[in-house]
Amino acid sequence: MDKRDMPLGIVCVLVLAWWMVSYGGCGKRPIDAATGNEPAPEAVAESVSAQESQNWKTAELSLPKDLVAAAALSEPEVEPELTAAVHHADFETLDDVQTVTLESEFADYVVDPNAGGVIGARLHAYKNEERTDDMELGAIEFPILAVRAREAASGWLFTKPRLEEHTKESVTFARGVIGHPLLVEQQVSLSPDAPYRLKYKLRVRNTGSQRIDLGDLRLSCGAMAELGTAKGFMGAGGMDQRLDLMPAGKTKPKTYPIHKIAKLKAEKIEELSTSEQQWVAVQNKYFASIVTPTGGFSGVELTLRDAADEAESELIAGYGFLESRSLAGGEYTDWEFDVHLGPKIRDVLQTMGQNQDRVMQFDLFMFFQFKWMEAISSLIFWLLLTFESYLPGYGWSIMALTVLIRTIFWPVTHRATMLSRRMQAVAPEMKELKEKYKDDPQRMQEKTWELYKTHKINPLAGCLPMVLQIPVFFALFNVLRNAIELRQESWLWVTDLSKPDTIATLGSIPLNPLAVTMGLSMFLQQYLTPSTADPNQKKMMQFMTIGFMFMLYTMPSGLTLYWTVNNIISIIQYRVTRAKPEGNDEQPAKS
Repeated sequence: MDKRDMPLGIVCVLVLAWWMVSYGGCGKRPIDAATGNEPAPEAVAESVSAQESQNWKTAELSLPKDLVAAAALSEPEVEPELTAAVHHADFETLDDVQTVTLESEFADYVVDPNAGGVIGARLHAYKNEERTDDMELGAIEFPILAVRAREAASGWLFTKPRLEEHTKESVTFARGVIGHPLLVEQQVSLSPDAPYRLKYKLRVRNTGSQRIDLGDLRLSCGAMAELGTAKGFMGAGGMDQRLDLMPAGKTKPKTYPIHKIAKLKAEKIEELSTSEQQWVAVQNKYFASIVTPTGGFSGVELTLRDAADEAESELIAGYGFLESRSLAGGEYTDWEFDVHLGPKIRDVLQTMGQNQDRVMQFDLFMFFQFKWMEAISSLIFWLLLTFESYLPGYGWSIMALTVLIRTIFWPVTHRATMLSRRMQAVAPEMKELKEKYKDDPQRMQEKTWELYKTHKINPLAGCLPMVLQIPVFFALFNVLRNAIELRQESWLWVTDLSKPDTIATLGSIPLNPLAVTMGLSMFLQQYLTPSTADPNQKKMMQFMTIGFMFMLYTMPSGLTLYWTVNNIISIIQYRVTRAKPEGNDEQPAKS
């Protein structure tokens, strides 16, 4: 790239920085969120053991005898509180129920009937950050799929659970609501459709004889802790903790990084509480809990909480609201949910059918989301996977992908380099024109364009290589900073392509060879590129190059590897082009 194109390059860098701020999750997080008045998690009754059960797919859940008798009364003489007390007493006679584990080839899910939801997931194909055991998701204090009344004042406390059905693939249990003639029946099952997928059914039954308006229900969509992965300058390495919401009727999700959740204003919180959403995704950089109800949510709540373990980081949590329904005595109402709880694997998310794969953010271009950008990112992702299937690891795949992209753009970069040679050749004449017509800008512009025409120069053509490569550049960023395939993948001395390649620490300064090589290659590229700028401007540009290296010093090594190889290939291509003589038809003529 010619030095005259550096202003455009600086603009692109600034645009990239703004993009990183918007989508990189940088920013200092306050201790408490705007929703700090979050009521305590659902009260958990004492654990109780399993009883014989009956699947609600094939038959109604059996009710206690005294509840059936109460429901049969056409005009009950007792108050609802008395009916609820009988309900409560019946469940208290049950035995204890322990947690239930649903087992699959890919993951085990721990369901706690006492808490009313999934309290943990163990992923067999992924290691934790310390690489000592399988990766675990979930938080006991935020059981995913747990339900209660939306308003804290009328919030529900539950009886002991009654286990209705239990296999390695499915569990069904029921709990009474203390103080209300309501029975809450829940079924969590492994989905046969895709790995890391759960099917969830929720039924609320009116066990009394009088009509009840349930009010909105509040369903937990899960919580997520940060992974502690490399963020890079201004979040260039990707966001760690965030929530994505898919508004009803839309195809692009709205993203709320953790630092924005902490700063939500009361008006925005109220707006979200009544905004219909197709699904809610609670996620960190590589894993997600995505809850998709049939019919959608009537509103959402985003929260930020300290973890129960002080050694852990803050947790983000999301809740979806289920619109109020009215139940006559003996009636029930159902909800069904499609749930993903596991790694963000694009092919798996695509099978959910409502654009859940857009949590991968392959469609980002600067500050906006475009379908065509997703297509470019998808192609690059496919190429990355294809190369990896033939090469020994993703590090070599990144290098092969970089070589391919630079080869594809060789014709336009070659023309740009030849143009810079012509511009350099006419630099003395340009200087003469500026001196001769310095008091007549219009005349100077006319003579400049005549000079360009004589020497077959199109100054705008120098920007073409950069303009064409910008979408590919952002697509590579989208892929390399979001693909879970790079997590804990090694390459030569690099132990994890999703983190900096630190090999030692000098005091408190990490030594990252790839980042240093990237900076040196950027400086060498600037040094070798011809320039018509004055010496002071040239020094300023070189200083900016070194500064840019320090800003990107803590990027994930997968991104740094791409940037380094790209710079080296650019230098080689430039030297080859400079060594090749121009044809007679391209040789600048004398004025």
